[in-house]
Amino acid sequence: MDFQTKIILSLAVVDAVIFAVFYGWLRSTPPMDEKRLSANGTALFAFVLHALLCFKGVFLIFQFVTIAVLFALCYLQHIGKISKPTRVASK
Repeated sequence: MDFQTKIILSLAVVDAVIFAVFYGWLRSTPPMDEKRLSANGTALFAFVLHALLCFKGVFLIFQFVTIAVLFALCYLQHIGKISKPTRVASK
């Protein structure tokens, strides 16, 4: 296995850990409102610009996929598909 393949696999592992932690955090918070979703989208767009300036080839594609998955998780949490339902106390 050459060095670039090891770097790509290491990046995949790090991204998988980021996805898992981010997903766990999103499950424990209430659904985000429009303002918070747009702020997250703006921040992720800054990462897109960073990826365009700093990466090329496979690394660029990998970072775009990572950013797309993170925004998809934010959007799913925004529409209420990820958050745990709130329990209503019975009387």
